[in-house]
Amino acid sequence: GEVLNIPLDVLEAKAAQRLNRNEPVVAVCNSAFRSSLAVGLLKRAGFKRPVSMLGGAEAWVEAGFPVVRIADASTGVVDATTAAKELRNYGLPERVIPAQLQQMIKDLPGTFEIVDIRPADQVRDYNPTGAIAVGISDLLSNKGWLVGEVPLVIVDRDGTLSMIAAGILSQKTRRPIKALMGGVEAYWRDVETGFIRDRMLLPDETPKSGANVMPARDLKPQQSAPPTPAAPASAKPARKGAGC
Repeated sequence: GEVLNIPLDVLEAKAAQRLNRNEPVVAVCNSAFRSSLAVGLLKRAGFKRPVSMLGGAEAWVEAGFPVVRIADASTGVVDATTAAKELRNYGLPERVIPAQLQQMIKDLPGTFEIVDIRPADQVRDYNPTGAIAVGISDLLSNKGWLVGEVPLVIVDRDGTLSMIAAGILSQKTRRPIKALMGGVEAYWRDVETGFIRDRMLLPDETPKSGANVMPARDLKPQQSAPPTPAAPASAKPARKGAGC
């Protein structure tokens, strides 16, 4: 089979251009987390038999299966197995884009944890669905966050502190640690405001056929019916004098 590198954020758009929907497709990533998301995207794109490789590339390397050789500018040629193990020892965190986090929240609830390390007042104002407010000092000092099999996604205001915290934690644990690129600001801009905008009807837009929209009200003042003329009073008969 053919091996293609298609990032998750463009997979749904580009997969059909490069892959056959009727052929088996095996999605692979480092730990099998993103590849499980890829399966859902491929199914939505009409692929018949997409699967995720259990354990990801890490499990493949650990099992000693054959790998390709990669070129290194300083040493010439390096065996990919050795390179993968050395890279894993550094414990580099993974970055998650807002659309990817939205997909995780929607399709894979309960398979990961989100911690929001912003100040409490900002967290109360808004935070991604399911996020837990945790101070950054507690996150870095509490060993409980190092335990677990499911990925830990760290978010902050703009993605700066979350990436630093993710890098520190990744040095201490084999638990998958991820950081939200651009932070909550990017998530709100790319996901939440887009969600609202897609559901708003601009003044110059025409509703789609069949859409449930409120009928326009007739603002013309209604003319009141003319008043019914009062019936004329009947004249009283003249009284006859007693001398008639």
